[in-house]
Amino acid sequence: MKARLLLVAGLVGGSFMVSPAGGVHAAERVGALNATPSDASFDLSWTKPSDAPGQTGVPSGWEINGYVVRVFNSAFPADGLVKICQHQAGDAQACTVTTDVDGSGSDDLVNGAQYSVSVAARWKDPGADLGNTIDDEDVEGAESALVTVTPRTVPNAPGSPTAAYTDSSEFSDDEVPTITATVSWTTPDNGGATIDQYDALPVDVDGNAIGPDADSSTTSDNETGCTAAGESTLQCDMSGLSLNSIFYFDVSATNDAGASQTARSARLVTPPGPPAITAVTNVAAGVQVTWSAPEGTASITEYTIEALDSTGAVASTTTWTSGTLRSTFTDLTEGEGYTFQVTGQNTSTYDGNALGTGYGVAGTWDQTVTVSGAGGAFIAIEGERVVNSRDDAATPKQGATAGYGTPLRVNVASGDVPSDASAVAVNLTVTNTEEWGFVSAYACSSTSMEEWPGNSNVNFDSAGMTIANSAVVPLTDGHLCLLTYGMTDVIMDVSGYFASGFEAIEGERVVNSRDDAATPKQGATAGYGTPLRVNVASGDVPSDASAVAVNLTVTNTEEWGFVSAYACSSTSMEEWPGNSNVNFDSAGMTIANSAVVPLTDGHLCLLTYGMTDVIMDVSGYFG
Repeated sequence: MKARLLLVAGLVGGSFMVSPAGGVHAAERVGALNATPSDASFDLSWTKPSDAPGQTGVPSGWEINGYVVRVFNSAFPADGLVKICQHQAGDAQACTVTTDVDGSGSDDLVNGAQYSVSVAARWKDPGADLGNTIDDEDVEGAESALVTVTPRTVPNAPGSPTAAYTDSSEFSDDEVPTITATVSWTTPDNGGATIDQYDALPVDVDGNAIGPDADSSTTSDNETGCTAAGESTLQCDMSGLSLNSIFYFDVSATNDAGASQTARSARLVTPPGPPAITAVTNVAAGVQVTWSAPEGTASITEYTIEALDSTGAVASTTTWTSGTLRSTFTDLTEGEGYTFQVTGQNTSTYDGNALGTGYGVAGTWDQTVTVSGAGGAFIAIEGERVVNSRDDAATPKQGATAGYGTPLRVNVASGDVPSDASAVAVNLTVTNTEEWGFVSAYACSSTSMEEWPGNSNVNFDSAGMTIANSAVVPLTDGHLCLLTYGMTDVIMDVSGYFASGFEAIEGERVVNSRDDAATPKQGATAGYGTPLRVNVASGDVPSDASAVAVNLTVTNTEEWGFVSAYACSSTSMEEWPGNSNVNFDSAGMTIANSAVVPLTDGHLCLLTYGMTDVIMDVSGYFG
């Protein structure tokens, strides 16, 4: 007759076992029971009992058939749920208890609930089938001491992250600030274990982490983001965000099971940094301010340009919304000195600038520029496009491959410009260039090359370029010519004309450091050259002319720099008003720009920073 199990010391925590013969024998429990929680389950490990066959009451020849795992919880029956685990070779034993503890098909284990667990060894006569089943004929040893375990998993991702500016204090003019934003979220399911902390990390639109050394125009001084400690702390401050940038914030929650998936906030746009004012120039229509956009990934939607008088008060304001980054003041007082500042606006909701929400840091031009009127009556018109070789079938692409095209004679007096206008203010653009070359605008009565004065207004040095330049171009019977060298599309827009006071002359080259031995290359390496004082009243320009319209060209540049044209009575640097007319930023460049330059006793000065050849052509003068 086979032995039946008889428990004499209770199911939990007993220290005896019963042999088939019915005698009571001492028996050691399983050793070092440990429970490690995971998602709606846990892993058990222990060492097998030290009892060996024939010792401490274990019948000789009997073997451990397996282990009984009992799981206790108030939601379970009083004697717990039972899982049978197989015996493994060696002393170390392990078993995983899943959510369906006893294989009944129900989800028994719940994350966040605490369970008590015990393990007991079961012995079997080797003559019986060891198999996977443990039955009444086996002998069960004493149960281990109870251990507790709470299944858990990583939290869900935090809910609905948002980012907003922490404060909106006004920007300081003395420094370029960084931005601090507050990132907020809602509490997620904690996965059955208390959330220890939340982490928010700044990322770009592709999810790449952003730090001070990021390979991106979007940067942050904050490389590791910000951290909020504790499950109920649902925000943290993200400092060091760069200006004019688009940020997203990935937020994760961490408990002792690990970190959650991240949740991404809606984008936060920071306000623009300072635009770089590159030139402030007296032109025919007034004072022209040119600038470059601030760095960053956000798009600038508007610029506000302000002229400040000698007291620092805003004397005049213009607004830019599209086109080339330049703007002209037409209402400044002649003879007065002004400084200028430019401020950009993007889609930021930051209101930390006196101009209002979305505006950033002002870029300043602190050198005083004295307004020198162009003389004569300038009449502004609504921009009129008179040449567009891209879209006008009657005006094909201009120029010729590695050569001159036929001059294009244009009647600009067919619209708002009267036939007796002496000159027009135009913006010339080249695009879809195929090689190096230039475009020249000049007064003409025919398309004969003999009328070309030898000037250039827009220079391009390779294929695929788009470059624009402004110019004051004299007219002959309401006409001008465009001569193009090299193949390119040409666009010309007229913005106004001179009704009187401007006298066009046949283009006169008064400076050419390339070919004139008496006029060497201008400037100095990484520094200012001596101003070159030029007498422009030696030809067709009278000595009492108030100003001249010139085309300035730099070529064979050796480094970065600029050329400034201004009225002067001597070559003293003290007379330089601080302006620039042509800017170049590297070696090997050829760039042209037009300007209206006032005269002192028929003279002007050219000041050059950096080494370059300089060419200046005079196209007319103001009485």
